[in-house]
Amino acid sequence: MVKSVPVPLVNLDFGTDPLFSFSAHPSKNALVVGSGTGQVKLLKYDVEKLENHIFHSADKGCAQIDVRAKELQGSDCVTIGWRTKRHQGSCRSIIFDTNGEYVYSAGLDKQIKKAKAETGVVVAKSEILASNITKILTVPNKNFLIVGTEDGDVLCLDSNTLKQTYQIKKVHEDAVNSISHYVPKSDYQFVTTGSTTLSHIDIRKDQPLHQSEDQEDELLCSAWLDPTNPNTMLCGMGEGVVTVWRPEMNDFADQISRVRISKEPVESLISALDSEGDHFWVGSFDGTVSRVNIRSGKVVEKRAHSETDEVSYLDLDHEYRLISAGMDRLTIWRETGDVDSSSDEGDEEEIDETAKSEDLSSEEEEEWTGFGDDEGSGNEPDVSSASFEEEIDSDSDSDSSSENSDSNDDRPIVPLIEIKEKLLAQLEDSDEEPPKKRKKQMKKETKKQKAHTQEHGIRKFDGL
Repeated sequence: MVKSVPVPLVNLDFGTDPLFSFSAHPSKNALVVGSGTGQVKLLKYDVEKLENHIFHSADKGCAQIDVRAKELQGSDCVTIGWRTKRHQGSCRSIIFDTNGEYVYSAGLDKQIKKAKAETGVVVAKSEILASNITKILTVPNKNFLIVGTEDGDVLCLDSNTLKQTYQIKKVHEDAVNSISHYVPKSDYQFVTTGSTTLSHIDIRKDQPLHQSEDQEDELLCSAWLDPTNPNTMLCGMGEGVVTVWRPEMNDFADQISRVRISKEPVESLISALDSEGDHFWVGSFDGTVSRVNIRSGKVVEKRAHSETDEVSYLDLDHEYRLISAGMDRLTIWRETGDVDSSSDEGDEEEIDETAKSEDLSSEEEEEWTGFGDDEGSGNEPDVSSASFEEEIDSDSDSDSSSENSDSNDDRPIVPLIEIKEKLLAQLEDSDEEPPKKRKKQMKKETKKQKAHTQEHGIRKFDGL
């Protein structure tokens, strides 16, 4: 089990009514959540009360809230602003507009509803769409609501009236898994993922501007490394890696590198919005949340969201607190600066060592290629190869020092015939490796198929 650092601020448990979607308010301590039964709630949390709860608790644990259909059980640190039965069936996707004034929700009833965030009163409804909705996205500078469907279509609705204005059919062969806007480069362009491809679209066009090669693995989620400067796209894959894309290099034709996170599917991604612009958060099917450094291609921190619940959703609140969620639990994490560094110093070392050991073990399957000089160009200052050059220099120094130490060793000389016999034995043993690799690949494919049946909590509750 991976130990969590820092401590969560609060855990919200949704055992009786599974969580299907949520969104953090852009300027307040509030969340809007959509459930498997179509319930939508506005939840407000008091950070000061939650911090006091941790301070006064005997085990320094966070508040535990049981979210029921009509009430909350537990601490009064979290309250219900309003609740309603908004959709017939599950609430597939929910999001605030950029100002936090309105909430848009999409249900299994194939309808999108717009409501006032303060009261929950519905002010607009869309027509019943032809296909089930998987994702909705608001846009900063335009009155657009972008909609992805299970048929692989992408629609654009007027965010005021919810009337359809544009449509691109069959952007993907299967359901649209994620949508990212291309602001500030363009208000009309978006990047979508679905099935085994990534598409770059302009909603005014009938066909995608660019589409990637078949990745032979499902692209489950995506996010920009820096949303204000969209030049590095990250995609979470079914086989547990994050692929890195640079549109300026090849127009999204293919990934340029990859980072191994775990052996389980990557369910969610979000930029860490750190000052250096080097980190992003990853939510995995195994219930862990990982912080990854893009320059080194390594996991630098791990947090344990749950031992039984996947991390299907990630968001940041208006004060940059990380929020992780699956169908059973939503966790708001304390800011790193809020944690007592003296008390967690030992834990941080444990997490770092865990991350290092996982990175080393995973190198046998996936190699982080980094951003070398042959891949990048001089006009890409945000990603450099300096760290890789330093690693090479340090490796060469260590090699030379080891050679010097070996030269003083009085070990006996091994005859060449013995070396030859050992090499031949190794070659014979290597003939047995392919069947093992095939068996491992079959096991991975079985795990992947099992994971896809529960993707983002939607297919697990198809009847809702």
